Amino acid sequence: MKTLNDFWKEIGILRSAQSLHYWDLETQMPPMGGAWRGDVLGYFAGKVHSVLTDDQYFNLLKSQSHDENAKIALKDATKYRLLPQSFVEDMTRAQTESQISWEKAKKQKDYNLFKPHLKKMIEMKKKYAEYINPNLNSYDLLLDEFSPNLDQKDIDAVFSPMKEKLISLVKSYQPRHPKTWEVSIETQQKVCQKMIDWMGVNKEQFVLLKSTHPFTLTVHPTDVRLTTRYNEKEPLGSILATIHELGHALYEAGLPAEQFGSPASEANGYDLHESQSRLWEVCFGHSKEFFDFLYQSFKEVDENSVKGLTAHDIYLMATEVTPSMIRVDADPVTYGLHIMIRYEIEKKIFNENLSVDDLPRVWNQYYHDYLGIDPQDDAEGILQDSHWSAGSFGYFPSYLLGSMMAAQMYATLQKKNPKLHANILKGEMKTTIEWLQKEFHQHGRIKSSPQMIKDATGEPLHEKYWIDLLKNRFIEKNG
Repeated sequence: MKTLNDFWKEIGILRSAQSLHYWDLETQMPPMGGAWRGDVLGYFAGKVHSVLTDDQYFNLLKSQSHDENAKIALKDATKYRLLPQSFVEDMTRAQTESQISWEKAKKQKDYNLFKPHLKKMIEMKKKYAEYINPNLNSYDLLLDEFSPNLDQKDIDAVFSPMKEKLISLVKSYQPRHPKTWEVSIETQQKVCQKMIDWMGVNKEQFVLLKSTHPFTLTVHPTDVRLTTRYNEKEPLGSILATIHELGHALYEAGLPAEQFGSPASEANGYDLHESQSRLWEVCFGHSKEFFDFLYQSFKEVDENSVKGLTAHDIYLMATEVTPSMIRVDADPVTYGLHIMIRYEIEKKIFNENLSVDDLPRVWNQYYHDYLGIDPQDDAEGILQDSHWSAGSFGYFPSYLLGSMMAAQMYATLQKKNPKLHANILKGEMKTTIEWLQKEFHQHGRIKSSPQMIKDATGEPLHEKYWIDLLKNRFIEKNG
């Protein structure tokens, strides 16, 4: 007879296989492989579903419900048992087809190529929510899957007052007109490898490749894959994207490997996950000390790459505040407004049945109203993100919630470690990583995110730390 650990190992193995197929799809699968890959991923999704809904597994979980790991797994299994296996397989295939369609549409800057797939994904996610809990608002259910225990009412209470503060910060900014900077992709790649050394991570656990949209994917805590992107005219983009993804990767690598396949070895919400990447990218990676380190790194790789520049010049480039069309390229001050735009549109999709025909118009209007800019085509407008192609509605708010968490962690770390900024300059981040592992990584899903934040920082999540960071570092340029 199988034990709980046997089931969890099987779940872990199947999800590892899924991850490898997704990794290949995103990094090197030839275009014609898309349809078959959809069938393969649908097959594995069905296999995972069959294990999660197995009667023996379910009964074992019920008999061990005094154990927190089993209790959380029982809640997951109960949810999965509400979903027909055929629906899970169909949705996975539809997601694969939708993602491939989105990539083609974005390249051709033609929303109409993607529109029927987006319509199908919206319908399937509404159906998904109906299967899980027909009495709960469908968007609230989807939000909970990315930011556990939060609904629209909770997020509105945070976002509504913050929106006015962010708009005020953007309006108060006085442009510095920093210098421009171009660096060869070869040099950028070498410096990105140095970022792995700066963060002090174990290179035996990670691999870094190139992709259009940077992402992190976990096969196992001992096998974490991440990508970045390169642009000769925007070298800071590759550096900061690499640090961002390494923050995600550190979290995944810090989860308890011996319990892989169970909730104890899973990340606790996308908001907490995002906090780990934003802590490294924005809090550490936008400090003056980091740019002193970065300047020396470029100089060591290719002295000509920083000719005519100082570390302060690079710092001014990175902390410039300018409303822009693309979310992933946005500065941290305007970034929150990008997130709020997507959140407001998703509410309209699920609460008001906003038609896919009207989405580009509504999207463009929000950008005009919030940021004072207008998309020139679909690629820099409605098609810029991949999330909706995968049916990841409810994901976007976690980015801003995670940024708030990161700023609060950063404030705590500065109090606990007076040498933090000296450590950033020297690339001595071991103490910081140990604190993150102790307070967050080791708990998996056993401890809730709000509780972790409160225990680690001494208070519940509050927006003031994020707003203060933006004001001090980006508006007043205090480092």
